[in-house]
Amino acid sequence: MVAAGFSFLLTLLLFAAAVPPASMVGAQAATDQLALMSFKLRITSDPSSALASWGGNQSIHVCQWQGVTCSMQGLRRKRVVALDLSNLGLSGTIDPSIGNLTYLRKPDLLVNDLTGNIPSELGRLLDFQHVNLSLSGGIPPAMGDMFKLLIVQLQHNMLDGAMPRTIGLLGNLEVLNLYNNILSGSIPPEIGNLTSLRIKNLQLRGNQLSGTVPSFLGNLSSLTILNLGTNRFYGEIVSLQGLSSLTSLILQENNLHEYGLGNEVSILGDIYSYGILLLEMFTGKRPTGSEFGEALSLHNYIQMALPDNLINIVDQHLLVPEDNDGEERNSRQ
Repeated sequence: MVAAGFSFLLTLLLFAAAVPPASMVGAQAATDQLALMSFKLRITSDPSSALASWGGNQSIHVCQWQGVTCSMQGLRRKRVVALDLSNLGLSGTIDPSIGNLTYLRKPDLLVNDLTGNIPSELGRLLDFQHVNLSLSGGIPPAMGDMFKLLIVQLQHNMLDGAMPRTIGLLGNLEVLNLYNNILSGSIPPEIGNLTSLRIKNLQLRGNQLSGTVPSFLGNLSSLTILNLGTNRFYGEIVSLQGLSSLTSLILQENNLHEYGLGNEVSILGDIYSYGILLLEMFTGKRPTGSEFGEALSLHNYIQMALPDNLINIVDQHLLVPEDNDGEERNSRQ
């Protein structure tokens, strides 16, 4: 009987902890409402009157405002978790008070005419998972505090300055799209911290990034898309043998040099480089290896082995052992 009573009391306490009192919910919702009203005050043009419902009628709860999504359960009950204000033609700037939307996960403000910097206050939003903005200025280092970030889409903006080193702290990042901005400097070495993690899509095309293509990019084994085109990179294309998942590689419109060619990258040159990449993955060797020179290239090395001696030059990690009865078996078992 005592145990049953204790169990009931514990359940009641857990429920009370998970569901905040109505007065607290109301106060927290008011914080979100004030933050959104401050955001609205910075909007100088709203051609479709999309924000007309924001504060215009006190009887309309903030969760019913256009473009606002709230959670309906737990500690986030009636708190703003998403904003969808894309394709509305909004003009103005983003008020720093957006950093008071404690549980905001995804703001979608693409295809608007917003100007100004990305507010550093966004770094306070630890639930942030998806950055989708149209702005100018620099990328705030505070973005590195958003450890839950999965997707960063800041393409087709006027972002300038260097890529912040703190991007390397985003251990859950899967997509980093900074396509078509005016970012300068080199790719920060901290990006290499994402080596064993989940980044799949790295798009830096159409900026003013410079320096050599860093070798650590060849270790981002989860990458399926690597787009470095239309920048100011120079030097030799590094080995990308570790990019076993790569499906799209774009390097044109830089000052890079192909293996064995010594000229600028062209569309045809990219095809050549991709072919060399495949040969590297196939053999586990680099064309710049000490065994290759004027008399023997990686291409000739493979050509000479066809068809009789091919098995002798294939990277042994690619081979699948067979049982005695001729059936393939999994070498990892």
